[in-house]
Amino acid sequence: MKDIKELLDKYFEGYTDAAQEQLLRDYFRKEDVPEDLLIYKPLFVYLEEEVTAFREQEKPAAVKSRLFPLLTYISGVAAALLLILGIGSLLRQDESCLCTGSYVMIDGKCYTDPSVIRNMAVEALEQVSSPLEEEFSGETERYDGSNIVKEQLSEFGALFKED
Repeated sequence: MKDIKELLDKYFEGYTDAAQEQLLRDYFRKEDVPEDLLIYKPLFVYLEEEVTAFREQEKPAAVKSRLFPLLTYISGVAAALLLILGIGSLLRQDESCLCTGSYVMIDGKCYTDPSVIRNMAVEALEQVSSPLEEEFSGETERYDGSNIVKEQLSEFGALFKED
């Protein structure tokens, strides 16, 4: 009885732990509580009912918590698949994107062969060259369009000459 009174004092001062509070609830649940302590019985019976109700409310939440490991597993598998696909796409890229040395990018493709580059340059310059009859603005002299293309090609070709 002396221990219960000391435990009550500690309880009301806020120095009890969960195990000591459980001892108090168990003690006041009994039928043979001394008369001088009967005043505390409704408090601890009420607390015991609240703890029991809280534990019963947690049980459905425990069912939900069983889904958490499954969701964690699924998200881990999804992350691993994304990582594998990402690395695979990096390794599987076209070699045209991985040019080394001297190269020219035309329409997203890498060209390293000077003859292919020259042919493509001739085609592009022919598309932008003016016809022979067309005058350049502000000039009285007529230019031969093919000469212009040849001059540009010779300057362009000088860039790709192998020493």
